[in-house]
Amino acid sequence: MRPHRFDSIEYDFSQLANRFTYEELIAHLPEILTRDLDDNLCVCNSIAKKRVIRAMHEGAGSMAQIREACMAGDGTGCCKLQLKHLLDAIQKLKDA
Repeated sequence: MRPHRFDSIEYDFSQLANRFTYEELIAHLPEILTRDLDDNLCVCNSIAKKRVIRAMHEGAGSMAQIREACMAGDGTGCCKLQLKHLLDAIQKLKDA
């Protein structure tokens, strides 16, 4: 797979679950990022948005870690902008 400009994003979410439950994380994210949680965020691999957020909650803080955890972003890359928005929003919550 060809490198993508967002592939260099890497946050440390290893302790995220110690700070927020999954439900609290969802509740604190911007509403636009939590719409249609059961719908596929990654259509290439049929990965629901809630599965991606769960992977981040469990410590996936980079595109590579997300791909490893749930296979999102492993196809054409059309979901990478949405993945970036989720990564950035969760990092912002973590830093607050």
